[in-house]
Amino acid sequence: MQYQLYSAPKDFLTGCFTKPDFLPFLNRIKTASDEIKKPFSILVLDLDHFKSYNDNYGHACGDEILKYFSSTLRLCLSTEESYTFRFGGDEFAAVFPEKNAQEVFSIACQIETTIKNRLCLTQGRMIRISFSAGVAMYPADAASAEELLEYADQAMYFSKRNGRGRVTQFNRIGALRLRRFIPLLIIAIAGIFALLYLTHLNQVKRFFNTQTANIKSQAAKIKSMIPKQGQHQEKPVEKKTSPKASIPVSKLDTLYLKSGKICRGTITRDTPATVYLKMKTEFGGDMVIGFSKSEIDRIQ
Repeated sequence: MQYQLYSAPKDFLTGCFTKPDFLPFLNRIKTASDEIKKPFSILVLDLDHFKSYNDNYGHACGDEILKYFSSTLRLCLSTEESYTFRFGGDEFAAVFPEKNAQEVFSIACQIETTIKNRLCLTQGRMIRISFSAGVAMYPADAASAEELLEYADQAMYFSKRNGRGRVTQFNRIGALRLRRFIPLLIIAIAGIFALLYLTHLNQVKRFFNTQTANIKSQAAKIKSMIPKQGQHQEKPVEKKTSPKASIPVSKLDTLYLKSGKICRGTITRDTPATVYLKMKTEFGGDMVIGFSKSEIDRIQ
């Protein structure tokens, strides 16, 4: 279906239709799309870093780049039913009746490849240019012509913010954002696991260091309790307050006498004055000897 725009004025510099006719034309396409039950799509394009060309080479160079870009655009779309508009400055839009977003996305990618490979010759300079673009489709993306333009514009700015020189479909923005977020999420999760691992590792190290220190401390304490070879370990002498004080019966069976003698055996009886000790004789028998508590230094 042909949508006539022969009577509409065109931009003198680029030969494209102008912005004032865009929305009225878009509404006509929308009405026809509703009647034939077919979608249509629009493509919004914006040259990358165009201001720098004007600033560095002058506005005459900028005009030559706009002419070059619009002529390349018309050349690439010569076999497609499409209508190209200049919005002003370096922003353009193309309408594609009866085409879905994926079809227009493929066309835009081909235009992008052509633009990148076809250098612009102006004022003796070879300049490589690129553009960022966004695609939106009626009625899947928007319910009105105004919404459709707004969403295509959003997709174009998404391309700008994410590296330029690319084309974005409006209905893919959510998935593209998620795809960019997933590596960051993976890095964050990996960082958390690394932190937990290092924390756990430090706790394990502290635990083993503590246990090692305790073992060394216990070993040193035990070593200090063992007398060296050839050295007699003196036993502490308990100070008696009174000769008549009762000496408690110990579970041990060693008597230390004041004379320096040591007797070993089994205490069989303990009276207020005497302790009876059963001792082994040198012949293998037993004998019980009574020791006066006045002659005992201590009992262990």
